[in-house]
Amino acid sequence: MDMIIKITKFVIAIFLVSLFQDTYSQTITSEKRIYLLDVTKSMIGRGSVNTPNIFEDVKHSLQEAIDEIADSKTEIVIVPFTDKPFQDVIQGTIANKDSLIYQIGRLDVRSGNTNVADAWSRGMDYLDSTKVNYMFLLTDGLHNTGPNKEVLYERLRDWDTICKGKYFFSFYVMLTSNAVEQEIRQITKDTRQMWSIESLNINAALIKTNFVQRFNIFEDKTIGVTFSSNNPKVFLDDLDVQFVLEDNPFYTISPTRQNKENAKVYEFDVTEQIKKIDIPVDVMLKIKVNHNEEKYPLVFFTPNELEFKIINRGVRRMTLKVVDDEK
Repeated sequence: MDMIIKITKFVIAIFLVSLFQDTYSQTITSEKRIYLLDVTKSMIGRGSVNTPNIFEDVKHSLQEAIDEIADSKTEIVIVPFTDKPFQDVIQGTIANKDSLIYQIGRLDVRSGNTNVADAWSRGMDYLDSTKVNYMFLLTDGLHNTGPNKEVLYERLRDWDTICKGKYFFSFYVMLTSNAVEQEIRQITKDTRQMWSIESLNINAALIKTNFVQRFNIFEDKTIGVTFSSNNPKVFLDDLDVQFVLEDNPFYTISPTRQNKENAKVYEFDVTEQIKKIDIPVDVMLKIKVNHNEEKYPLVFFTPNELEFKIINRGVRRMTLKVVDDEK
C-alpha cells in the first residue's frame, strides 16, 4: 500500500511540473485599452499654427473603435490632456460601452498647450500586467510644454524595457501632418512593441497570439500558429503573412502558408540543417511576423516577434505495475 501512495504522489508531481512548464506560453486574453487624447484647441483649428478642425472626427473614430470591441470585460481608460493630463478620466468596461461612447461625445477642447511627455507617463500608470494592454497617444501637434523634448524621447525609448516580456503595446498616433516628427518616427521604429500611426482612423486591427510558442517536431515538422483578432476581416490571403526565422545553425523554415481549413492559422515546415544527433533536444529561437504593411497599414501583430521552443524528442511512455504483496 505504501508503494501505491508513493507512485501516486510521483505521478501527480510529474503532472504538476508539466502543467507549470506549459503555462508560460499561454496568452492573456483580457484586454485593457488606454487612450491619451489631446484636447487642446488646435484640435478644432484654433491656435498659433493653422490646423484643421478634426475633433469631432477623432471622437467619432474613438467611439467606433470602442463600439466594435466584442469582449464585455475589456477595460477602457481615456485620459484627456493639454498642459497636463486631466484627473477626470473616462473609465469603464465594454459591458457599459454606451456610457463610454456617450461620455466621449461630451468631450470638449480646453485652453492649454500640448504636454505629450506627461500624458505618456500618466498612461503608463494604468498599465496592468494581468491583461493585454494597448496604449494609444492621440495628438494633432508636437510636444511644446512641460518637460523638454529630450525627456519625451527618453520616456518613449524606455518603453523598450518596460514592455519586455509583457503584453504591453503602444501606438503614437499623429492625427495630422503637424504632429509628424521624424525623431518620434524613428523611436517607434526602433522600440519593441511600439508603432506610429499617421491617420485620423484609430480603429486598428490588433492581432494576438502567444509570445512563446512550443512545438515538438519529432513526428510532424509542420508548425501552425493560431491568431485571434478584434477584426476578423483581416484574415485574408493577401495579408501575406510571413515568418522570418533568426539566423541559427540548426533549423530553417519554409515560406508561410495559410491553413486551408482555418484562416486564423498560419503554417510553415521546419527543416534540420545538420544531423539530428548534433542538434540540442530543445532549441529556443526568435521569429519575426511580417505582413503586407503597405496594403494594411492599420494591421498590427501583437506581438510581432515570437519565441519558438522547438523540441525534437519522442514521447516516453512508462507502464506502472502494482503488485499486491498480500497475494
